[in-house]
Amino acid sequence: MERRRREIFSLLKDRCPPGLHHHHHALALQLTALSLSLSTLSHLHSLSPPPCGPLVNVSYPFTGGDRPARCGPPEFRLGCVAGFPELTAGLLTYRVLALDQARRSMNLSRTDLYNNTCLQQYANTTLNSTIFTLASDDQGLTLFYECSTLMTLKPENLFDCEINGTVTSNYYLIGAVPTDPILNVSKCHVSVTVPILQSAVIMLTANRSRLGEALMEGFEVNYTNPYEDQCGKCSGIGGECGFDSDQGKPICICGDQICPTSTTGTSTDHCLFN
Repeated sequence: MERRRREIFSLLKDRCPPGLHHHHHALALQLTALSLSLSTLSHLHSLSPPPCGPLVNVSYPFTGGDRPARCGPPEFRLGCVAGFPELTAGLLTYRVLALDQARRSMNLSRTDLYNNTCLQQYANTTLNSTIFTLASDDQGLTLFYECSTLMTLKPENLFDCEINGTVTSNYYLIGAVPTDPILNVSKCHVSVTVPILQSAVIMLTANRSRLGEALMEGFEVNYTNPYEDQCGKCSGIGGECGFDSDQGKPICICGDQICPTSTTGTSTDHCLFN
């Protein structure tokens, strides 16, 4: 256990930088001391510029950019691509359009369907259900690809894609279990489900040609921090939450080292929570 404590202490020497962005101007804040407490880093973070796109003052459990993995759980790691924040979940990457940490909500849009309706790889929109849940007013949208049909008229919910030089017919339908006469006269190779906002449903209902805009508006999810209880205990002894990616557990950091014990006298080892 003492060996593990020394390993983590060694890692902490490479401290978590205050921002999620990929710029390195914060390196100018060099101090002569051998270590800098995370409480000081939190103060610097609150004064930092927007780390990536629309996200401002993003705090734990979110991490990303130049921050080491121990600065937050991997499920909340954000990337910054061309000035836009992104969240990777499973096989898919989502652009983070908005983040409200007070409400614990996010607006996400699939990067493979952002300003695009044709997929290179077909995958349903799935998120870790123990952390993310769809907002109550999200609606289901199903995209049907590579379809053949007996219809002679062009329906309003038809959109074209080109695959290896061949133009294919594709359709979309709104609803958790889509039903439409078009399904009776069409055969499609694959379908993909994507949640969209209620406002996007209204927009599509009024104008079927605005599929691309509806997808770019994304959808809303609520999130929970699975380590919230442990972090609450950590805060109670004056520490700040970190994460041990090797053991897959949160850690409690006091200043520039792992917290040794709780203030109540009950041993917490070095706050590697069980």
